[in-house]
Amino acid sequence: MPRTLPANATIPIIALLLFLATLALFSRTAGYDFVSYDDPLFITANQQVQSGLTWQGLKWALTTGIDGNWIPVTWLSHMVAVQLFGDQPAAHHLINTLLHAVNAVLLFLLLNKISDAPLRSAAVAAIFALHPLRVESVAWVAERKDVLSGLFLLLTILAYLLARERSGRGVTGTVIVWLLLALMAKPIAVTIPFLIVILEYWQKPGQGTNNLPAASPIDHRVVMDAVTLLAVAAPVMVITVLFQADVRAVTDVGWHGIPETLANVLAGYAEYLRLFFHPTGLAVFYPFTGDISVSRWGGGLILLIATTAALFRQRRIRPYLAVGWGWYLVTLLPVSGIVPVGAQSHADRYSYIPLIGVTISTVWGWYDLTTRFRQGRLIAAASLAVAIAACTLATSSQLPVWRESVTLYEHALKVTKGNWLAHNNLAAVFIQQDRLADAERHLRAALAIRPGYAKAYANLGLVASRQGRHREAIGLYVEAIAHMPYRDSEMYRALAEEFAAASLPDGTAATLREMETFDPEGARNLRQRLTEAGLTGR
Repeated sequence: MPRTLPANATIPIIALLLFLATLALFSRTAGYDFVSYDDPLFITANQQVQSGLTWQGLKWALTTGIDGNWIPVTWLSHMVAVQLFGDQPAAHHLINTLLHAVNAVLLFLLLNKISDAPLRSAAVAAIFALHPLRVESVAWVAERKDVLSGLFLLLTILAYLLARERSGRGVTGTVIVWLLLALMAKPIAVTIPFLIVILEYWQKPGQGTNNLPAASPIDHRVVMDAVTLLAVAAPVMVITVLFQADVRAVTDVGWHGIPETLANVLAGYAEYLRLFFHPTGLAVFYPFTGDISVSRWGGGLILLIATTAALFRQRRIRPYLAVGWGWYLVTLLPVSGIVPVGAQSHADRYSYIPLIGVTISTVWGWYDLTTRFRQGRLIAAASLAVAIAACTLATSSQLPVWRESVTLYEHALKVTKGNWLAHNNLAAVFIQQDRLADAERHLRAALAIRPGYAKAYANLGLVASRQGRHREAIGLYVEAIAHMPYRDSEMYRALAEEFAAASLPDGTAATLREMETFDPEGARNLRQRLTEAGLTGR
């Protein structure tokens, strides 16, 4: 029996181990429930998704932009899951886990193809797959778009490299198909053309110092390929921008000021690095503070300038540093908040693709440093194994946070400050559980942090209504409507019902008349229902 494995057996064995390790760690999510944050919007309360895979659903997926992005492939994946498994949360969670495990294997194959360094490539893939920052993208069913877009992004780059190797032409029909699928899963895939240029710097070992890759000049054909792929991606990005503008017009998020936005972007680049090396205080939502103090954004600016300058100087003898850093800078930009969509300052899920770059620079840099010493390869292998084990333990501790909604929001309140959304969402769960006093306490806390928060007023109105305080509920719903930047049929419906319950027919009639101006069918149905119930709706 041979004492070592054949060279051609090493790659599939590493790939299998990566897949199984990722699957084993995240498969516990099969015992978790859906959570109340976005899972109803994407799956459990979405009528189109709940209908399974239908022609009407396909049309809807191709024309909707509910979350501000055009993501028809993601919608279709949820429809297929419902068609096959219904509302079984275990199946939906396992789909995310399987996709993530496949991504770990694809990342390993991609890096090994570029570098011909299987152990370092495996270390990067393992840290990527098992890092606690991956928990949000994998354990949150609504974040299917992260693992799905990651799958198609990696397939696009691999297909491009294979095409160039075989024929010298990188842009083929297969590459374009994978690119379009990636874009339709999540718009972060628009960075793919830039990534193929960045990766062009990387050649196989033997041309640099210490048997490490040396930077290669960028072939002009690669630049032209990138331009071609950008042209393919352009229409999808136009659609996305239009949908995002529409979302800002009909939500209470709106635009942040330019100074606040830039400060948050700079601070975010530094914060994601901190979370990579010291992943503590992870939460489902980090509130946008609008803090523009120099102490907040100055560190991020200095870090960006200093690191970029230092790694640029090393680009020829240690190209992996520039490649990894360039990957991070480019892929984080679309999700950095430079175009504000949402009320979060940053999010764990946004690091899914960007931190691959930081992992590349870190693993290759550490290997370069340690192999200068005696027994350096052993030191490198042992220390990387420790890092992978640490990631596994941290992820194992973070995963239970996502097992159900109450745990998720209570953890967020524990590790963040001023988290008005976590207070409101936790209160909404408590209302469903008929824990009305607890719900009201959290809603008052949300309003203390963010006065004028319409959803908190609406939930307080629901609490008052459940307790029979209809006149108080009327005032709360009026406040909610006053602070909403758009007219919400559900709030008008609730207000009309409270007027009816309080025996105030004039208020009911006035509310229905107002509702008729933007939702005539909804107003007509509500009037009929109130009349049939013996309440005045005329």
